[in-house]
Amino acid sequence: MPGMGKTMLAKEVKRKAEQDKLFDAVVMALVSRNADSNKIQVEIARGLGLDQLPNGIRTQDAAELIKARLKNMKKVLIILDDIWVPGINLEELGIPVTNEPKTKEGGSSREEFAECKILLTSRDSDVLSDLMDCPLNFSLHQLKSEEAWELLKKIVGDRAESKELHSTAIEIVQECGGLPLAITTIAIALKNKKPFEWRDALTKLRKPSSENFDGIPAKVYSAIEVSYSSLEREKLKKTFLLCCLMGHKALIQDLLKYGVGLGLFANTIEEARDEVLTLIRQLRASSLLIDDSDNKRFDMHDLIHDVAVSITSRDRHGLLLTGDHEPREWSDMEAKKDFKWIWLQKANINELPDEFESPQLTLFSLVNDDRSLKIPADFFKGMQRLKVLDLTRIHMSSLPSSICLLQNLHTLCLHHSVLGDIRIIGELKNLEILSLPWAVVEELPREIGQLTRLKLLDLSNCTKLRMIPPRVFASMSRLEELFLGNSFDGWKVEENENQRNAGLAELKHLKKLTNLEVCIPDIRMIPKDLFFENLKIFKIFIGRKWEGQYSSSGSSRILKLHLNASINFNYLVKMLLKVTEELHLRKLAGVKNVVDELNTEGFPDLENLYVRNASEVQHIIKSAEGVSFNAFPSLEVLFLQNLINLEKIFQGRFKDTAFNNLRIITIECCDKVKNLFSSSIARQLLHLQEISVTDCSNMEEIVDDKEQGSSNDIVAATEPKFGEVLRSLRLQRLPKLSSLHKSCRHLPLFNEQASFPDLKWLTITHLKNLEMIWHSKVHADSFFKLESLTVENCDKLLAVFASTEVAFPDLERLTITHLKNLEMIWHNKVHADSFCKLESLTVENCDMLLTVFPSTEVICSSFHFRFGFNFRD
Repeated sequence: MPGMGKTMLAKEVKRKAEQDKLFDAVVMALVSRNADSNKIQVEIARGLGLDQLPNGIRTQDAAELIKARLKNMKKVLIILDDIWVPGINLEELGIPVTNEPKTKEGGSSREEFAECKILLTSRDSDVLSDLMDCPLNFSLHQLKSEEAWELLKKIVGDRAESKELHSTAIEIVQECGGLPLAITTIAIALKNKKPFEWRDALTKLRKPSSENFDGIPAKVYSAIEVSYSSLEREKLKKTFLLCCLMGHKALIQDLLKYGVGLGLFANTIEEARDEVLTLIRQLRASSLLIDDSDNKRFDMHDLIHDVAVSITSRDRHGLLLTGDHEPREWSDMEAKKDFKWIWLQKANINELPDEFESPQLTLFSLVNDDRSLKIPADFFKGMQRLKVLDLTRIHMSSLPSSICLLQNLHTLCLHHSVLGDIRIIGELKNLEILSLPWAVVEELPREIGQLTRLKLLDLSNCTKLRMIPPRVFASMSRLEELFLGNSFDGWKVEENENQRNAGLAELKHLKKLTNLEVCIPDIRMIPKDLFFENLKIFKIFIGRKWEGQYSSSGSSRILKLHLNASINFNYLVKMLLKVTEELHLRKLAGVKNVVDELNTEGFPDLENLYVRNASEVQHIIKSAEGVSFNAFPSLEVLFLQNLINLEKIFQGRFKDTAFNNLRIITIECCDKVKNLFSSSIARQLLHLQEISVTDCSNMEEIVDDKEQGSSNDIVAATEPKFGEVLRSLRLQRLPKLSSLHKSCRHLPLFNEQASFPDLKWLTITHLKNLEMIWHSKVHADSFFKLESLTVENCDKLLAVFASTEVAFPDLERLTITHLKNLEMIWHNKVHADSFCKLESLTVENCDMLLTVFPSTEVICSSFHFRFGFNFRD
C-alpha cells in the first residue's frame, strides 16, 4: 500500500549504511511507475562515483560502464525504490544478479563483481516475490492507533493535548487510517493553525475529493489536498505545482529557469535563485517535497506527485502526458484553446500537428527520445503568448521557422538535444534565459549576440562546441550568469578582426556577471587586466580539461589550477585565490610553499584544498621563524596526493584559530613526509573527524612530539585533542610507522594516554613495524564506540587484543587477514564489556594462529564468521 513509509525507511537504510561505512558505495535510485532505464542508470552511476554518463548513451552501453565500475569495488548496496508492474531487469541496468561472492584464489572462473546487496521497495508485494523473485520480503503495516497518535504529537507538540484541540486531533488521526504519510502531511500543515482550521481540515478529511483516482487512498488524497490548500502564499502554490510537472529528482536550476520565464521570480537571477531556494525550503518544511540535504535537486513522494497532478489538471487549463499515456488526436482536444501549459514527458507521440492553436499557452515542454519525431515548421504559430519553451532530447538540423513568432518567449531550453542551425534564436529579442546543457552543437552563431536582454546563458557540457564568433559576448551587457563548464575552451587572446573565436577579453564587457563557469586550457589565454568586480559564484578550471567536472561539496566558489607555468603575473587568478572556497592544484611549476606563494593571507575563505602531482611542493604552509601566522581558519577538507618532495604539511607557529575547522585529512603517496603535524597543531584540531594516510614510505608517526616552533612548554607524548572527536582512522602501507608518537621505540600504536572516545572505524594495513596496537593501560574512555576494526598484513603483530583493560562494547565487525605471525586474537581473559555486539568475524591467512575464541563467551547470538585457509586450530 502507498503512504506506508517505504521510501523513508529505504532512505534511513542508506543513511545508516553510509554512516557506518558498511559498503564501499551505497546507491539509491527511484524506479516509479514510468520506469526510465536511462534515468535509473544515471542515478546508479552517480552513486558509484562515475562521471556523468555520456549524452544519449544506449542502455546496454551504460550497463557495461556500470558493470566495469562494480568490478573495481568490494561491497555495494543498491536500493531501487518504488518498483511497479512489470518490474525491471537488473542485468539490463548493469547490476549482476548472483548469489556467488566475488571470486578469490582457486574460486570459480566467473566474472568478478562487487558483493552486491540489493534492496527493493514496491507498493505491491507480488511485484517483489513473483516478478523480481526476491528471496526475502518484509511488509509494512498501518500504524496502530497509539503509534499514530504519538506521530502526530511528535510533530504538533504538546498543543495536541490541549483542551481546544485534543478531541479534533484524535479524530483527524483516526481519519488518516494509520498511514504515516497522511498523518505527517496534515500534522505539519495544521501545526500552527487555529482550532477552527483543524475542524475545517477534519471536515474535508471526512469528505474525500471526487477527484481521487486509482492508486491513491482517499484519506491520503484528502490529507495532501488539505496541506496544499494551507500554503499561505499563492506563489508557493504555483511553485509547488511547477515542481509537480517537473517530476522526480528535478534540478533546482531548471525550476529557476522556468520560474523566471513565467514571471514567478523577478529582478536579478541571483535574487530569483535566493527566492527559489527559500520556496524549496518552505515546501520541504511542509512535507510536500522530500526533506533532504540535496542542494541541486528536489523530489517529492509519488503520492504527493499524483495528487498534485490531479490538482493541476482538474481546471482543464493544462495537459500532462507521460510515457504510459496514449494522447488523443490533437484535433480532438477542444480544451486546447484554453490550455496555459502543456507538459509532454516521453509520451507516446508519433507526430505533431502542422499547427497547434493554443493562444493562452505560456509553457510548452516536450521531452522526447524518438529521433524520428519531427516538429513542423508552423507548429508554434498559434502559441504567440508562450513564455517558456522546453524541447529536450530532440534532433533537428534546424529549428522550426515559426519559433521566430514567439516574441514573448523569455526562456528557451534545448537540453540534451542534437542541433544544427540555430541562428533563428537570435530573433527572439525578449529572451532572458537560453539553456543548452549537454546539447550537441558545434557552433554558437553570431546571431546569438542580438539577444541583448539575455540574463543567463547555459552552454555547459556542450563538448562538441568548437566555435563562438568574436564579439558575441560583448553585446550581452545584461548577462548575469554564464555557464561554459566542460564545454567551449577555444579562447583566443589577441583581439583582431581576423580571429575566428571569441577571446576572454570580451568578458570584460559583462559588468553584471555574478556567476561564471568556464574552462581555460592555457593560463596565457587570460588577459592581464581581466577582472570581474561582481563575481560571487564561480567554477573556473585552468589548465587541461579536468576529470570530475563537478564537486559534491556544495562550494559556490571553485578554482582548479593545472599549471606548467608561473602564475605570478596573473591578476585574475590572484583575486580568485583570495576568495575561493574549494581549490584544486596540480603541477604548480615553481611553487614550493603553497600558502607563501599563492595567498599570503592564509586562504581565509578556503574550505576544501586538494593538491595532487605537484613535484616541487615542499610545504603546504611554512610560517616565518618567530612569527605566529593565521592560516586556513575555514579549512574543512585537506587532500594531498603524490607530492614526492613534500617534507612538512604545516611548519612553524600558528595562531589558535588556524586549522580550527579541519574535519578530514587525507594524504597519499608523499614519501618524504615523516609526520602529519606537531602536537601543538594537533591540539588545535578540535573538529578533526577523519584521518587517512596511505603509501607514505617514510611516515614514522602521526603526531610529532618534538614541538619544533612551539612557544609553549609541552610535555612530550601528551595526547592531542584531535582524538576527542576522531571517528575514522585509516593507516595503510606505512612501513616505518609503529606508533602515533615516536617518543619511544617500542610504544604500541596507541599509548596509555590515547583518548579516542568517538572512534568508530579503524583500519590498519601493511604496517611492517607494528608490534602492538593497544597499550596495556589505555585511557579508560577510549574505543568504547569502535564499530569496525580491520587489521591486515602487519608482520610483527602477535596479538590483536593483548590487553584486558580495553573494552569494545560496540564492536560489530572484525576483519583479520594476512598476519603471518599472529598467535592469538583475544587475550585469555576478555574484558567483561567487550564484544557483546560482535556480528561478523573474518579471519584469513593467519598461519600461526592457535585459537580464535578464548571462550564461547565471545560469540553472541547473531554471530556470523568466515575463516580462510591455512588456519591451524
